[in-house]
Amino acid sequence: MIIIPEMETIVITPPRTASTSILRVIKESYPEAISLYRHMEASGIPTGYDLWRKVGLVRQPLERLWSVYKYTYKNSCHHKQQIKELSGETNIPEFDEWVLHNTIPMVTGIDYYENIIPTYLPYYSCLYTMPENRKSQFMYLRPDLGTEVFRFDRINMLEQVLDVFFPKINGTEDNEVPEVSKEVERHVKKYFSWDLQQFN
Repeated sequence: MIIIPEMETIVITPPRTASTSILRVIKESYPEAISLYRHMEASGIPTGYDLWRKVGLVRQPLERLWSVYKYTYKNSCHHKQQIKELSGETNIPEFDEWVLHNTIPMVTGIDYYENIIPTYLPYYSCLYTMPENRKSQFMYLRPDLGTEVFRFDRINMLEQVLDVFFPKINGTEDNEVPEVSKEVERHVKKYFSWDLQQFN
């Protein structure tokens, strides 16, 4: 979530939708912009700011899951304990298995690493802590609350709204999503029906 006072606009940033690139470019163009939470849902916008314009990107769901899988496999998460757990999950050689069976959330505001008492990390907080392989981008973007949603492959539309240009930064490799099983296809249709509809 990026709050841009100069434009009275909030950018909602689901994981693996160029959130790092977007934040860097916005901060360069709008010095007053702040990011209280990295991946907070639109329903978690602080009171008052929720009256401002809300925008965000939706990514093709299987492509985004592949990006999440690669990201966690490379141990790129910010929570050390989560790194250990996620790398263990994604050491499963098959992407299909991760999509169907991963149970570890990528976004959480709690760090349990080597602490008797967990450390609270507000920047990484979200309202709905659940695994990305079951969390629709609808839950982040909440178009029912007025968020204007742009397709990830049409990021130029968001660039026009914000009057910026987003170079690719911190992206995973551009290799294609592997073929998946019928079971994974059914899983994606079940949990990500709204996400799929945005690309029809």
